[in-house]
Amino acid sequence: MSRNPPPSDKGWKISSLTDKSGRTYIFSYCNKWDPVKKQSRNAGTRQIGRVEPSGLISFSDRYLSDHPQFKTGDWYYEKNQIVQRSASEIAEAVKKSLFDYREQSLQVGLTYGAWALAQENHLLEDLKEVFGEELGKELLELGIYQLDSPGSALMNFEDWLALVYLPDAHPVDGRRLSESLKSVNQEKIDAYFKLRHERARVHAQNRRRALKSRDPERYIPPQTLAFDSTSISTYSKTITDAAYGHAKQNPELAQVNLTLVCDYDTGDTVYGYESEGSINDKAIFSEIINRMYMTGFDLNDTLVVTDRGYSTMYNVQKELNLEMKFLTGIPLKEDSVKRAFKKHFQSLRSPAFYSGKYGCASFTYSESWTQATPAGQLTVPVYVHLYYNEVRAAEEKQSLISAIDVILEKKDQGLAIDYDKWHEYSKYLKEVKNKAGKTHWIRDNTAIEKALEFSGCFAIKSNEIKDGFEALSVYRQRNMIEQAFEQFKNKTEGARMFATQTTYLGKLFIHMLAQSLRMMMHMSAMRQDGRAKKTLPGNSLEKAFMQLRALQAYRPLGRNVWLTKVPTKKQRDLLSLLSLPLPPNQLRH
Repeated sequence: MSRNPPPSDKGWKISSLTDKSGRTYIFSYCNKWDPVKKQSRNAGTRQIGRVEPSGLISFSDRYLSDHPQFKTGDWYYEKNQIVQRSASEIAEAVKKSLFDYREQSLQVGLTYGAWALAQENHLLEDLKEVFGEELGKELLELGIYQLDSPGSALMNFEDWLALVYLPDAHPVDGRRLSESLKSVNQEKIDAYFKLRHERARVHAQNRRRALKSRDPERYIPPQTLAFDSTSISTYSKTITDAAYGHAKQNPELAQVNLTLVCDYDTGDTVYGYESEGSINDKAIFSEIINRMYMTGFDLNDTLVVTDRGYSTMYNVQKELNLEMKFLTGIPLKEDSVKRAFKKHFQSLRSPAFYSGKYGCASFTYSESWTQATPAGQLTVPVYVHLYYNEVRAAEEKQSLISAIDVILEKKDQGLAIDYDKWHEYSKYLKEVKNKAGKTHWIRDNTAIEKALEFSGCFAIKSNEIKDGFEALSVYRQRNMIEQAFEQFKNKTEGARMFATQTTYLGKLFIHMLAQSLRMMMHMSAMRQDGRAKKTLPGNSLEKAFMQLRALQAYRPLGRNVWLTKVPTKKQRDLLSLLSLPLPPNQLRH
């Protein structure tokens, strides 16, 4: 080790300053004795450069110009000294620092469990295949970071890593992480999700064969994928796809759209696609299907489930022409659906069509569609399932009329009415005059009756499932996944994004990885709910995560290992419920 103070800097000392963002800068200064005031006064200051997290100095161009001896070699800042180290000294210091940056006690339950879950389900293997050994591992670490610390900035990653256990993890500063995220593009995302989809497809085929062997007569759906989209608000002015759309939250911000495709069985995200913020779900669906086909996704034995937001005649025809199996919700504003409900209302109100298990009545009829194939056009059936839920109808009626009555009461009392409420409900009111010629407001019962004409009604369309209640069962599972999809925005803080054009796709991707892990745990908990009295505490993954963070490991004095504290029965049950392994008794870096 050698210290090399420049001859021209004799009498100058070195010090450092760390700003509020954690960046450390070093400078040299010289003091001079003031004989009048009889105290030492600053006689000059020179900027030297910035200290990287590794300790290596990044010299300023001006300082290197004045001190060319620092242009070669690796220079470090230690104890107010500029120090040059040999390669062997650096290697030894790095080896020691792998343990030094971590605290004596680490949170281990959630982070180790998430890492092991990713390994068991081959997420890490697939990431490394597409992005390379180091970057693939780094992306998974960032995904777990977002899972455990939703919405946290990249600059805090190092601080978080010192508090938790992840195998073979190294502290990386925010600037380096930003450079890593720049290498994430849609083509690599497609390649990664193609691997994820293939694994989910094989899993679904094995499950179907096993169930068929036990019950040959039972209908077992093929691999089932749920599509859902969300808008991501952004403060950035540099993202080219950011546009003003129809966001329910933060409408004043531009947004990008993110569509996720989720596997029913595993909960894993098997495709993610970012699109321009003003494009709606109906328009983007065809583009996503085309891209999945062009990328080589095998959708031949796949059931695609979408909600009403994706349903158009064009999209149905697209799926038929591609020979895809689909199940989609139908908007009740379609005239053909309205006519069908009016025609079959009597049947839907009959006990003969009612299921106590599903809490509604179902009536099915078929439509004839034309399918374009290489051999020519074929006529194929598409099944339309109509449903009526009298309880929901009563709730919708009660909710609407109660809201109208509140508006009327405020009108009678001369109170101010919220603009949005008035805009929503004023169409159900009308102004009349009494015998004395004084005007007042009353319900417009004709308008209310028209609004409630199809209350309690909903419809599903499919070319795969003929039975209405089987179709409803599959569709309701999608609703469960849809609720979990909300976690992307509300629980992994994906609703808003601080990013630039070069890094925002990478940030979206690590949110997708966090969502994949979260959904796997969610689906595991749903499958086991109630078995052997295993349930999510408070029906909340957040509460479960908090309890898992309480499981810690500590480092005995003088040893570079951490010993896991004995988990409680509650923690063991929780790990089992989420399909997470128990951490080993002894953990190494």
